[in-house]
Amino acid sequence: MPTPQQEQENLNKVNAVDESFIKIRPTLLIGLGGTGGDVLLRIRRRFCERYGSLQTFPIVSYLWIDTDTSEKSAIVPPQLQGLTNFADTEKVQATVSDTSAITDNFHKYSGIERWWYPGLNKLGSVTEGAGQIRAYSRMAFFVNYETIKAKLNNAFAKISDSANHRKISESPELKALGLNDRLQFDFSKFDVVIVSSIAGGTGSGMLLDLAFLVKECLHDVQIIGHLIFPGHFGSVVGSERMTANAYALIKELDYYQYGDHNFEAYWNNRECHAVSVPAFNLTYIYDSVNSSNQTNRDPDKIFDLLAESIFKDFTHGSFADSKRSIRCNMAQFTNTVWKTRQDSALLSCPTIAFRPPALIAWRPILSILGGAARWLRPLSPRRRGCVQTVEKKCGLSIQPILPKGDTIS
Repeated sequence: MPTPQQEQENLNKVNAVDESFIKIRPTLLIGLGGTGGDVLLRIRRRFCERYGSLQTFPIVSYLWIDTDTSEKSAIVPPQLQGLTNFADTEKVQATVSDTSAITDNFHKYSGIERWWYPGLNKLGSVTEGAGQIRAYSRMAFFVNYETIKAKLNNAFAKISDSANHRKISESPELKALGLNDRLQFDFSKFDVVIVSSIAGGTGSGMLLDLAFLVKECLHDVQIIGHLIFPGHFGSVVGSERMTANAYALIKELDYYQYGDHNFEAYWNNRECHAVSVPAFNLTYIYDSVNSSNQTNRDPDKIFDLLAESIFKDFTHGSFADSKRSIRCNMAQFTNTVWKTRQDSALLSCPTIAFRPPALIAWRPILSILGGAARWLRPLSPRRRGCVQTVEKKCGLSIQPILPKGDTIS
């Protein structure tokens, strides 16, 4: 059992910041489905408004993957649309013109036949979305696998190019803005950020395959997921199906977040791709109800909040620096792959977990219990102390939803 001194040392780590890690990393931003594309455009707009153009930040690249071929530009002012619209190399229209050509010829598509649901034959084509049906979205991923993989590698090549590292380090645009000495960069590590709703068919159907493809192709990157709950789309027809999609995705994500098993898929119908868990290093899940029971039913609000939050990672300021600092602090406790879910408390994202007597790592995944994260077990006095310590050290306000009969004194 740890001594009191060892316990204090463990808790002190929460406040220990290594300045060498509080830097901007080359980052690949991936938007999945309509939500992902919308958020990426809002981020691109912010880059243009803050830094003049996307080319000012060559260590950030973009990839938008969608089953809907329609363009998204209404959220960007006309004067910026020419600067923010996706280039052909930055988007994948993962469509299937005739789904029956696949379902009637499974001998040619054995990789899809392995998981296809018998009797599912409701969508003739996948060109205007996946119809909120996860299986058709996943079919589109398999059919377009080679294109997705090629553009993924191409996007990563941009941010890993040493010439682009030198370009931003010596950027005259950043110098003119007085940011050369205020922005620091870490070119030894790379982030991949995946933004998606888990309500519709495209996001909930492709997300896991995409995350594990990233992990297989791009070694030693930190994969961060930003996932939006269906509650934000309250006015959309088909809310029951959206809830079912989200539930199914979270169950799968939970399974592939723990243990020593692999995620297996025959993306090219020939060989099995076996990728070790977990899918994400960090997962942020955005519910539509906050700790004060305030509810959001406006997708634009959560899209803007998410775009602003991600964009802050590429700016200088007290909030942006503090955000990177807290993430670095918590990274000390999220470097372990747990074989089973720990005896821990689940909080709203970003999620923290505790196993007395020391703060431990738990890769953050929310459990769906009434649509919100809850404490799974009563709080012991020691656990209450852990909560209070983390609130103080990290500047967090933790408002758990407690089981009946338990309170925080």
